[in-house]
Order: sequence, then C-alpha cells, then structure tokens
Amino acid sequence: MAITVRAIYKDGVLKPETDLSLPEGALVKVTVTEFPPIQKGETPFASLRGIWKGLPFPDMIELSIHEIRAESARITRAGS
Repeated sequence: MAITVRAIYKDGVLKPETDLSLPEGALVKVTVTEFPPIQKGETPFASLRGIWKGLPFPDMIELSIHEIRAESARITRAGS
C-alpha cells in the first residue's frame, strides 16, 4: 500500500494531517519533500511552480492523460 499525505514537522516529530489507518507499531517508509516557501504577495498555487522540475512525473502524467483520452474516445465510439 502506498499513500501520500501532508504532515507537519514540529518538535522533532512528523504529524500527519489525516488519519493513516495503520496498525499500532506498523513499520513504514517515509520520503520527505519540503514544500517551497510562499513568497510575500504570492498565492499558494503560484508557490508550487517548478516543484516537479527534474522529476519524471510530468511525463508520466501526460502519458496517463493521453491514455485516458484514447480510452474515452474508444468507449464513445463503441457506444455510438
């Protein structure tokens, strides 16, 4: 199982913002990605510019979008 959650780091402890629904004592693997700081006058959305730079995710997402569109078109044609 893999999930992504936001967490707050305070007093040396990561505290998830949502319930993880894990059994007590569960061993987990944690990857920490710090959100970029929001600049004065910048909206939270704009502060995320460049967060994926250098990562393969944009290409994967673009491929997934194309696959979804192709499947949607196939279903639409089959239903016509």
